Amino acid sequence: MNDKDNQIAIVLDWKKNRIRIYKETLYQIGQPDNICLLVNPEIMTIAVQATPCSVGVTHKLNWKKLQGALSIELYSRAFLSRLFNMKLDWDIEHSYRIYGKVNHRMNVAEFKIADAVSIDDLND
Repeated sequence: MNDKDNQIAIVLDWKKNRIRIYKETLYQIGQPDNICLLVNPEIMTIAVQATPCSVGVTHKLNWKKLQGALSIELYSRAFLSRLFNMKLDWDIEHSYRIYGKVNHRMNVAEFKIADAVSIDDLND
């Protein structure tokens, strides 16, 4: 087992407007029924926050469909456009993986945009 096996991660795929959130991330924030994706352009972070109910811009999770899957996939052109507008030095022809940390007290996973690593779609 390598060091990354127990870490939380997300993948941003510009071509498909896809955000992939690994199940370990969801387990670490308390297996929520709903999550909210947040961007803080001031400190250059992305967050996945567990929310108690489906309000505003939340994503309802179907845990039955997640059985056997390694991750969930969300599609949001608006979310990725917001990141793109932050003038990141990323190539939109690539996908990016970001490892993060969990704040268990707040049930939120935080990812530093500066830690993003370009990946091949074939290796994802």
